Amino acid sequence: MTYVESFDGQQNPPPYFFPKVSVNACVLKATQDNLQRWCNTFLNLGNGHRFKPLVPFVYVGISHYPKMFCAGHENMGYAIQDEYFVMVPLVHYRNFFNLWIPVGLTWGFPFIGVTNGTSAISGQTVIGFPKMVGSITRTTMSGGAFHGEVEMPGFPVFDSNTQQRQMPIIAMRTDAPLQQSAPTGPVSGAAPAATLSFPWSLLHAGTGITDIEDEILEFLDDLIPGLYSTTVLKQIRDAEDPTQACFQSLVSAQWQIDDPLSSIEFSGGEVDVFDNASVDIIATLGLADGTAIPPPSVISAPTPDAGGPLAPAVAAPRSERFKALAAFEMQVDIHFGDLRNLGL
Repeated sequence: MTYVESFDGQQNPPPYFFPKVSVNACVLKATQDNLQRWCNTFLNLGNGHRFKPLVPFVYVGISHYPKMFCAGHENMGYAIQDEYFVMVPLVHYRNFFNLWIPVGLTWGFPFIGVTNGTSAISGQTVIGFPKMVGSITRTTMSGGAFHGEVEMPGFPVFDSNTQQRQMPIIAMRTDAPLQQSAPTGPVSGAAPAATLSFPWSLLHAGTGITDIEDEILEFLDDLIPGLYSTTVLKQIRDAEDPTQACFQSLVSAQWQIDDPLSSIEFSGGEVDVFDNASVDIIATLGLADGTAIPPPSVISAPTPDAGGPLAPAVAAPRSERFKALAAFEMQVDIHFGDLRNLGL
């Protein structure tokens, strides 16, 4: 059936073009069992596909999009946003005659949030990304270090007297840059295969890639440089029975990164993560080797309704600081499209 288009519906159609996107990200250690549990919950739902974490590590990033276009509809205008994401490298398996055969590498997005409502609606309804809408601050300090903070709507605890509010999610800090690197230059301390382009090269920064996996990554990068895929679960809740979905499918999308316009490796980085009842990144992904820190002293909150005062802010149940295995910044042009419904 034909989709009935409405330009005030905020469901912008793909493909998309994002020029000069600034990405700051840190690689953190996670727990293999937790990552597999997330795959089983959100991706491994049928008999046609299986996904397994490639390595027990995740990317935590903050990006700035100065312009976002619907490719082919640039005359409509553009949107601006900041974004935070947590993404996981995955191996995709297909079922052939009851044998699970690896067919490629992809990225899963357990957590993602933006500052632009149209992006959130389009990301959720068109593709399936679990996007939230919140606030993100980004600052480049003197000397080139990066600081970023993210707040997303949530509940400190689940309780009938607790109002939803903006909750701190992550705070990212880097040290000063090591050097201005070439677009596909090596990552400090990496194996020889660090000549790979983003994002696979960062997996070599102390993450224990095997020789076989190393050869696979090199082959894929040589085959289609700068081409990566994401796989997400797109589902629409059934209106009559809200415990059911009236549509459910895995959606694959390709994102092509042109040669980075600039690329910087930082001498170090750390990420503070604040779990709450709604968004629990530490617990879900099993982030490892963290150090307990005091919870945020200030939690921003919406204005109380006329019906009564806002309940007091309650500290997040778990706050930890994680040292990054690698920290980097780059500016890239991103082409996002070629979406396919994979089924389950």
